[in-house]
Amino acid sequence: MYRNNFERHMRLVASATTLPAEVTDLRARYAEFRRITEETPILDRIVEGLTTAPGADLPALWAGALAESGHSQPHRNDVLEAIRVRVNEHLRDLYSRCAGDVYRELAQRFDTTAAELTKAAQITDPEADAESLIAASEKQRRAWTAAAEHAAALTQQLPALGAAATLAGLGDGDPDILLPLCVDVTGQDRAALWQAWDTDSTEELSHRRAAAAGSNTGVIALHSRTHRWGALLALGAPLRAHPADRPFEVFPRREPQPAVDNIQLYT
Repeated sequence: MYRNNFERHMRLVASATTLPAEVTDLRARYAEFRRITEETPILDRIVEGLTTAPGADLPALWAGALAESGHSQPHRNDVLEAIRVRVNEHLRDLYSRCAGDVYRELAQRFDTTAAELTKAAQITDPEADAESLIAASEKQRRAWTAAAEHAAALTQQLPALGAAATLAGLGDGDPDILLPLCVDVTGQDRAALWQAWDTDSTEELSHRRAAAAGSNTGVIALHSRTHRWGALLALGAPLRAHPADRPFEVFPRREPQPAVDNIQLYT
């Protein structure tokens, strides 16, 4: 199973769905262990034994307190790192048993939201100006409002979906897997698709530039209601989570160049 940033991917997945009890319990026990190691529980128990809980085994606690405080920080960190690695090995094994199911659950959730956004965009232009909706039907106004909500939901679901995909063996953790993970790229123009996908970062950059330029410069920050999702739909690109039962293929930003033999020319 994918190893780099394993803990970050697990946190993202755990924030979006309920994992099996054996995975959740081990993560909780390890979190509690890390909390304890950042404190001085043995020393605290000595103080408690001396003040409010007479009868504690103070000699044994004293020995434990000496061990607790006697190691150098580098040595302590080495021990903690060895424990973290071993715990993660067990977590990877436990999670591998449910990785496919977790991805399918989050993919289905993404597909449901994507279908709702697509439906709303077919009823009315989600990027239409609010004033243009004055003469629109109630159905169109509801769709216009819902489109922004569904787009925001897709953005919220994306990190966990990407993490679940990585942990299930789809892609290698590269952020560029997210486009083919969320979009059916078949027959789509590569440059246009990536430009649409980068809408969020393009708009963020424009906002920073406008803020830096000031209000009297005429620099206008770009803003869309449905961000990358509306831009992708405008291209006719179907939004969907990659089916778990199909091989996953990357979709690089540039067309892969054909391999060329390394031929040495001598004159």
